[in-house]
Amino acid sequence: TDPNKATRAGSINNFFNAYKNKTNFTWSLISFATPDTITHAANADADLMTVAIQSLIATKDSVGTPYATALDRAESMVSDDDGDPNKKYVVVFWSDGRPNPSISDSSLEEKIDRLLAAAPG
Repeated sequence: TDPNKATRAGSINNFFNAYKNKTNFTWSLISFATPDTITHAANADADLMTVAIQSLIATKDSVGTPYATALDRAESMVSDDDGDPNKKYVVVFWSDGRPNPSISDSSLEEKIDRLLAAAPG
């Protein structure tokens, strides 16, 4: 695990800092510490994403890691986007543990397939 979020925070910040100056990027961030996922940023610019990352890092970890709920929320965010067929999506999934509640491999694969299918083009 990563109790102080040092590894996760470092990874998130390294990834974001490598791409934050791209003018053709928008950002979204979902935390999923509980079944009630929290969207810290949706279609945000780099400044809002910086605040969202700081908020995520400051949020205390809890017992739950509901992969299914987080993947459903990511699918909804992609599905509800503007539908531009030229738009590309990158989903990065970081976790501090096993899914809780648990999810079968086949259900997890189905959710990932649905997320992939939600992107236009």
